[in-house]
Amino acid sequence: MSDNRAAFRDAADRRFIIRDAEDQFAEDNEIVIRNAAISLNPVDKYTLYDRFPQIPGADVAGEVIEVGLDVTAFQEGDRVLGHALAIGTKENRHGAFQRYTAIPDNMAARIPRHISYQSAAALPLGVSTAAAALFQKDFLALSNPTVPPATLSEPRAVVIIGASGNVGSNAVQLAKAAGYTVIGTASTSSAKLVKDLGAQEVVDDRVNDKNVVVENVKKALNGMDICGVFDAAGMPGTHKLARDIVIAVSGRKIAVTTQSYEGEGLEFEGVTLMDVMAVAIQNNEVGKMVYGFLQKALQMKSYQVPDTVVVGKQLGDIYGNLDGRGKKIILME
Repeated sequence: MSDNRAAFRDAADRRFIIRDAEDQFAEDNEIVIRNAAISLNPVDKYTLYDRFPQIPGADVAGEVIEVGLDVTAFQEGDRVLGHALAIGTKENRHGAFQRYTAIPDNMAARIPRHISYQSAAALPLGVSTAAAALFQKDFLALSNPTVPPATLSEPRAVVIIGASGNVGSNAVQLAKAAGYTVIGTASTSSAKLVKDLGAQEVVDDRVNDKNVVVENVKKALNGMDICGVFDAAGMPGTHKLARDIVIAVSGRKIAVTTQSYEGEGLEFEGVTLMDVMAVAIQNNEVGKMVYGFLQKALQMKSYQVPDTVVVGKQLGDIYGNLDGRGKKIILME
């Protein structure tokens, strides 16, 4: 693997420099992927930790070229997607923006032939973030998703704010597969998409008066208890909307957000509000569970992949394409 090259950030707020990188290797519980596709996320543009030089990036798909001694679920030649964890480990070998990436075996899934590398690369970070919020014991603690979808002994609901985004669309599918009634919020133009993903009702969250959103979510629940609210949007103010919904409806008084809310002086009013990090699931049972589910769901064609657009074919195309919405893909030549 002497041909490895990577997009390095050498200092805070600097553009990436493309240059040779160290050969990658698989530790006991890792696989090494030859990256065929890399998905870009806006957060990748910013310095994520204080060790330089660093190789950012979280989403990859490609071919397994090496497996660690303790790995039994993968073999060389497998087509896989994986969540690159450099933001957690602070090790460049775990960054996505290079030709070869080392991935923990519990943060990867085989992909069937009918799923392209381009589509598969768009999934990992969104899946991990949604799973961290929905299934970790200290967060919403939902039952595990299954194929076919589980059936709960009694109806229970979860509310997902920003249900049409990358994290939200995965959260809708995962919660539905776990047997929960999903109430999503999104724009009216995205309502059909969210319903197709599995939401029972979709509430317009673009109205100026957020009290209207809260009231409409309450109506959509029709008295059903919630297991909590997940703010998958992580936009300014959306975690406050999550809190307000929790206060207004019956059920668990817990909300989880993808946005850091410290220092904003929230009036909690009995609501537990927590922010979540996707990388946490690598260290507990959720990582292996959700990527095992994803592998089966993709094989059975019961999990939808997001629309993507190819914006480049080399590492040098990454930096200029990190802004904006949508799932942007670098197809590696």
